[in-house]
Amino acid sequence: YGIHFDYNPFANPAALYPRLPAVDWLAARGGRCAPVGWQFPANVLTLAGVQDARLYDAVTAAPFAAYMGGKPDVVEQAPTARTRGAAVRYLWAERGWRPAGAGLRPVYEDRSGVIYEDAAALPRAYVAAAWRVAADAAAVRAAVDAGGGLPAVEDPRHGLPPAPETAGPPVAAEVRQVSDCECRVHLPGGTAGLLVLNDIAYPGWTAAVDGRPAEILQVNGAFRGVRVGAEDREVVFEYRPRSFRWGARLSLLGLALAAAAGTGLRGKGSAVETTRRFGDL
Repeated sequence: YGIHFDYNPFANPAALYPRLPAVDWLAARGGRCAPVGWQFPANVLTLAGVQDARLYDAVTAAPFAAYMGGKPDVVEQAPTARTRGAAVRYLWAERGWRPAGAGLRPVYEDRSGVIYEDAAALPRAYVAAAWRVAADAAAVRAAVDAGGGLPAVEDPRHGLPPAPETAGPPVAAEVRQVSDCECRVHLPGGTAGLLVLNDIAYPGWTAAVDGRPAEILQVNGAFRGVRVGAEDREVVFEYRPRSFRWGARLSLLGLALAAAAGTGLRGKGSAVETTRRFGDL
């Protein structure tokens, strides 16, 4: 119904999506947030520029819903290891809720609820020098729930090389969100391994490492991973689904046919007009 626009006669956006002090607090600090026992519309966070773990408008992709145990809007039923693996740094909960996982501390409170911070949450993007290879989706979920910080990759063909036996901790990478359809990740120098971007690995996303096409691996059952070398500097993710390309081609074909038809009609009209003028002589 166009609820985001001022001309909508059915709803006032300011009333439907109130700018709450808690939202301003989150927007000033950055970091991904997951609502718990949510009592406001999902877009309250997204429209303020806060990363909502549920994605825009609560339209949640199937991989993320499965990652959260099938109920992405009920974060309290998911293990803390899963929210940490999804780079959820803040949990905004109703008053009276007590986190089941350890390591969460309250950092903000007002009438809307309490915000908890999880300092152990993984970054949105990082390079892991080691990883775990799982045979199927169930093994991936078990590896995530076990914790430990190592990303799990479903690889039934065993195409991934074995991870190093000794490896340092994950190294954070810088994310620059160019648009909803493009994301650039600047890599830390001298670090080779598996780049993990904790954004949904949805069909249609492509990746390029310093301009070279790269395969996107599904990490932890829901997110994107790309193998990178120590000399690599940037990974660019772009959303280019086949449906968009086919739609663009069909649109261009339709425009070409319409232009050709218009040219033919103009030519026929000129011929008729010429015949009529000569007939008047």
